[in-house]
Amino acid sequence: VEALKGALAILPYTIVLMDCQMPIMDGFEATVAVRAGEAGEENKNIPIIAMTANAMSSDRERCMQVGMDGFLAKPVDLKEMRRTLVKWIGEKEDGNISPYGDGTQSVIVKSTAIRPPVKQDDNIKSSSENLVRQSTPNALLWDHDGALERLGGKETLLEKIVESFVNDAPIMMSNLEESVRALNLEAAQLHAHSLKGSSANIGAVALAEISKLLEHAAKEGNLTRIKEKISECEQILGDTLMVLRHAPEAHSAAVQKLRRLDPLAAMMELQELTDKLDMGLYIDTEKFKLFEPYKNEGFTLVMKELKKKIEHFEYDGAKEAIESALEMLV
Repeated sequence: VEALKGALAILPYTIVLMDCQMPIMDGFEATVAVRAGEAGEENKNIPIIAMTANAMSSDRERCMQVGMDGFLAKPVDLKEMRRTLVKWIGEKEDGNISPYGDGTQSVIVKSTAIRPPVKQDDNIKSSSENLVRQSTPNALLWDHDGALERLGGKETLLEKIVESFVNDAPIMMSNLEESVRALNLEAAQLHAHSLKGSSANIGAVALAEISKLLEHAAKEGNLTRIKEKISECEQILGDTLMVLRHAPEAHSAAVQKLRRLDPLAAMMELQELTDKLDMGLYIDTEKFKLFEPYKNEGFTLVMKELKKKIEHFEYDGAKEAIESALEMLV
C-alpha cells in the first residue's frame, strides 16, 4: 500500500500482482486498503490480480469480493501470466507487453519469489523422475519438465531459479524448525507457506506437498502433527537438494562454443539495451545474443555483470556496465 502511494510522485504503477498470504497484512486486507484510497485516490481503481496457491472457487470468490480484478494460481504459469498482463495493460505492435499501459505507469509484482532450476542430461533426468517418497507415492522430487513448461521453455531461467532455491530452501527450513521449537505456530505457518510456494515454483512436488501438510497443521494448531512431519520434510528437502545440486554436473564437462566478438553488432545491441533502459522497459536477457560467452574473456565478464544488473532491475548499474563495454569496443 505504501509502495503504491509513494510511487505516485515518481512513476505510478499500472497493475498489482497481489500475494494473498503476505505476512502482517495479507493480500485481502491490502486490496481493501487500496480500494478505500489508502494508497492514494489515483490507485483506487488500479487492476489487482490475486496470486495464491489456493485455486478453489471459494478462494476466487473471496478475491473478487474484496475488490480484486483477476486471479493467478501458484505456481505461476508463464503463458497465463502473459495473458493476464496483456488483458489488463495491453500489448505493443511488436508483441511485447507494454509496461506503461496508458503511457504513465509501470508494473509492480508484489508476490512470490519465483526461484530458478537446472539443465540435466537424459540419465539424470530419468533417475530424478523416479525418486519419490513413500509418504507421497505420486510426488516427484523434481518435476523438471513441468517447471520448464511453466517458464515457457526457458532453461536458463529455470537454472537461475533452481540456484536461488538451493541457497534459500535450507534457510526456510531452519526458520520453520526454529518456529516450531519456539511453539510459534503462526510463524511456522508462514515459513511452511514460503517453503511450499518456492518448492512448487521449481517443481519440487514432494517437498511442496509435505510443506502444505505442515502449513495446514500449523494453521489448525496441531503441534503433534507438525512434530510427526517436520523430520520427514527435512529428509525430503535433503533428497531434493541432492537432485538439484547434481543436475548441473552432467553439463560441467561440456565445452562451450565461444563467440568471436563483433564490435559493430555488439554496439548495436548495447544501444538497443540503452534505449530500453531509458524507457524503463522490461528486458528479457534471454533474447539477446550479446550475453553469450565470447573468446574475449574481459568482454564476457562485463556482459555477465550487465546481465546480472538487468535481471535484478539495477538499471543505473546496468548503464554503467554498458559504458564500460562500449569503451572496450572503441
